[in-house]
Amino acid sequence: MQLWCVAGKFMSAAEVAQWVTHAVQLPMYSDVFLANSITGFDFPALLENDGQSIHEDLGVTNRLHRRQIMRAIQMRLLGVGDVPDQPMQPLHSPVSCEAVNLKWLMPADNGVAIHKFLVQVCKPLTLRTLL
Repeated sequence: MQLWCVAGKFMSAAEVAQWVTHAVQLPMYSDVFLANSITGFDFPALLENDGQSIHEDLGVTNRLHRRQIMRAIQMRLLGVGDVPDQPMQPLHSPVSCEAVNLKWLMPADNGVAIHKFLVQVCKPLTLRTLL
């Protein structure tokens, strides 16, 4: 029972696709994971028969990529590492009307190396957007 709770910490198909892109760093496979509705609960089945279903059902033909995916799934199932903390104390300074410099203190990695950050932009609401 406990394995199923850790099995991706209830990752949805969209979260698994993001995980494949950013944590596993194999973005070329994220669409196929999403199209097949792979969730964290599917992780144990993906490891069966030396990852046969990753090869045959998901079309990951590169053996090295299959190994990377399988190792990342095993780490997830064993609870090795966790999502890194959010960056602390973000600072921003305007560069132009369309650009800004961002700086922050490096967050705790919680056992998983941080390879990159995903910065999302949210346009402010205006009266025009509300109408």
